[in-house]
Amino acid sequence: MLDLERQIALDAVQSAACIGRAVQSAVTLGRWDKEDRTPVTVADLAIQAVIGLRLSEAFPGIPFMAEEGAEMLRQPDGAELRDRVVEQARSILGPDVVADTIIAAIDRGQQEHGTSRRYWVLDPVDGTKGFLRREQYAIALALIEDGQVKLGVLACPNLPESMSAGDPGSPLPSGEGSGVRECGAESERHSHSTPPHPGPLPEGEGERPNTPGQIFVAVRGHGAECVPCFPSHNSESALPARVSSNVDPAHVRWCDRVESSAKNHDALADVTARAGITHPPHRLDSQAKYAVVARGEGDLYLRYSIKPYVEKVWDHAAGVLVIEEAGGRVTDILGQPLDFSCGRELSRNKGIIATNGLIHDRVVTAVREVLRLN
Repeated sequence: MLDLERQIALDAVQSAACIGRAVQSAVTLGRWDKEDRTPVTVADLAIQAVIGLRLSEAFPGIPFMAEEGAEMLRQPDGAELRDRVVEQARSILGPDVVADTIIAAIDRGQQEHGTSRRYWVLDPVDGTKGFLRREQYAIALALIEDGQVKLGVLACPNLPESMSAGDPGSPLPSGEGSGVRECGAESERHSHSTPPHPGPLPEGEGERPNTPGQIFVAVRGHGAECVPCFPSHNSESALPARVSSNVDPAHVRWCDRVESSAKNHDALADVTARAGITHPPHRLDSQAKYAVVARGEGDLYLRYSIKPYVEKVWDHAAGVLVIEEAGGRVTDILGQPLDFSCGRELSRNKGIIATNGLIHDRVVTAVREVLRLN
């Protein structure tokens, strides 16, 4: 059942989430460029170092693929950034870990692994702009074997424990404080949203009530569950993650990207209308969209780009398995299974349809009819 891999991966991601929370508290809103030494770069690299080192210590023979590289830390003008990354990594790894070890751990994720049958894949901060807005982002780690995701750990540090009122037609809460952007003026709003960014706990402070932060863990063939993201947030036990049982398109709640072109948004609106879906989308960043569907608060996540674009493995691997093990279904927009055997990209697939499974064929049919794809 991959018990050891599951525990090491969960511990590593949970530790790394503390870096995300600490760095995000220092984010200056409106700073968007990852190459200008913004805090998101610190979080990306420090999280990748921590998880990479934890995995290499426990599983030295399993390759590690990740989004970021450490080249900028070696540049003459990279000293300040390097110091900040090392400081954050040491906050988890300990003060005795040398900078060269941290930098090497980051670069390990850039190695070419050829056709390795078994490897880890990581997106240290998925949803960069959501991170910078102090809204939704994710830390996504997966273990892939023979082109199939076997283990997924998806941390959503700003995701509240509950985002809906529970009945199939309830929209997700939106607006300030939720990390969810609502489209359409007629949709109902809920007032119980949890603020997305609690900030670090002051020294000596006890538990913070209603602290957001959820980690979704899935092992192929053994289901998906949800645990608290931060050690300060106690929970009696892990809770199972299950998709919704909604089959009525009039009640379908669907998720879309925040950052996308108007043409992409319009194309997806046409698809959902053809499928009989009447609610407007709820837009949020990162693989948190997979999490919302996996725990039954959304029924559909639809992703499509009019311009040619090849999806990256780290942007989907963990979320895909979480939904599948929660009882849902994930394919590309033509209804084909996602092929994780092609290296760093999903080069044999186009777009994403992730659903509770019950409405999947309806959505695939609508995509083919509206977008005229074969």
